[in-house]
Amino acid sequence: MVLMSFGTVQTVQVAPSEKDSKKTKKIPPKKISSQKTVALLGILGAFAGIILPAVLPRIILEITGGNTYIPPVAFSFLAGIGMVCALVWAAGAVRRVAKYGLGTGVPSIGMYGAGMSMIIALFALSLHTLWGAVIGFVLAAVTGWTGGWLVNHVIGMKIPAMETRMAEITAGSMLAFYASFILIFGSAETIDMLNYLTGGIIALGFIGCALVIFHSYNAGLGPDEMPDRTRMLTILDGFMLMLVFGIVSFMSKSLTGPLVTIFMSIVFIGMSYHQYWAYVKRDAYSIKEAGLLPAEEEL
Repeated sequence: MVLMSFGTVQTVQVAPSEKDSKKTKKIPPKKISSQKTVALLGILGAFAGIILPAVLPRIILEITGGNTYIPPVAFSFLAGIGMVCALVWAAGAVRRVAKYGLGTGVPSIGMYGAGMSMIIALFALSLHTLWGAVIGFVLAAVTGWTGGWLVNHVIGMKIPAMETRMAEITAGSMLAFYASFILIFGSAETIDMLNYLTGGIIALGFIGCALVIFHSYNAGLGPDEMPDRTRMLTILDGFMLMLVFGIVSFMSKSLTGPLVTIFMSIVFIGMSYHQYWAYVKRDAYSIKEAGLLPAEEEL
């Protein structure tokens, strides 16, 4: 505990009570995964979520001898899970580069990477093939690295590993955008680009993914920030965005896909919120009810 008196700072060690000690030992802080591991899981998870909705219907059709056909939109929830994987990767890159003292630059760098990624994702989707995701991924990584190089060597910010982190943020954002399109429309071949642009879904997709990327670290910023709690908040935000996209996916003129997506997202939201709340209770010194707002006559 820190006490301030007449301009002096005194640090006093306060022994936690037995109750507090037991509380903090319930969930020990998890070992921080390396960014390379997070990147690998993010890339594999995103590409699996992008490819499987298009491939699984064909596999089922071949297994059943052409008697059973399930539309790709029925498996679109897999794209939602892939989207969350990509968002966790991009958010992890934001956390690592923002620890160098960006301050208000935490949301700025998220929006910067998301802005470049949205343009590249639209180009990749216009190819109407699964190879578009690979092409967009490479373009996003190169564009992000170039942007990071310009920030360091032209603007002169000189942030260590800025090039690598910007490449990760941009590539992860692109995969998240691409997966969110498939979450709504079912597959890359069936995306209605005109409705996506004119219906305003593009704005929802952009701001939704960008918020998930920078919100978790921006919300937990401070000396008591814990990596596992921050990451769990990213996962929670991602599944909440998946729920929103699941509701929007009713425009695909299908009931099965949206209903499955909404159900799965609600389940994942409950699981991730429970885990996040456990981390909050672990890290908080005490939790007290704020109560209702006072009435006007009580003020």
